[in-house]
Amino acid sequence: MVVAISPIAYAKPGSWPRQDQANYERYVQQMARVIALLLQRGCFLVIVWSSIGDDERVIPEILGQLDDESKGKLSGQICVPNIATWQDFTATLLGVDLLIASRLHSAILGFVAHIPTVSISFDAKVDWLMNDVGQTGCLLQIRDFMAEDVLKVIDRIQLRRSAAVDQIISYQERILPDSKRQYDALAGFAGLHYSGLN
Repeated sequence: MVVAISPIAYAKPGSWPRQDQANYERYVQQMARVIALLLQRGCFLVIVWSSIGDDERVIPEILGQLDDESKGKLSGQICVPNIATWQDFTATLLGVDLLIASRLHSAILGFVAHIPTVSISFDAKVDWLMNDVGQTGCLLQIRDFMAEDVLKVIDRIQLRRSAAVDQIISYQERILPDSKRQYDALAGFAGLHYSGLN
């Protein structure tokens, strides 16, 4: 199984509005444990980020927490592609079976690519998305999740992967007409504004 992991600089001092060193360290430790457990299972991991800069810098800290056995598996079981745009992120997801994400736009892009997503939520907006897509069974909370919880959710997804993908596609088809109307309206407003400047 190929698993994409998109970490977040949650509560990281110097990177987050509400800094909390203890919560940040807990997150890093639990994500390192998730990676170690997935490596033990023989999974191939793709580490991605949807916020260039802060989230990208979390990756070496997470990998640095791995035990020696897990570090020995990294060269054959992990890939850290260059992600410069949201298109890079989405294109990378097309080659994975599952995504573990914390940022809202990471989860959104996962659903755009029709990838079942385990969301480790830091905010109500992430909770709302997972509820709206009908994926609350794949939702964990960043302040109290454990690595083993992530693996349990992955196991549940694997048992009903086809149904999860169908639900994601159905949701996307349902919201596309409304989204198109909103974008058309915004484009119309932008066009009026632009023509008024000339």
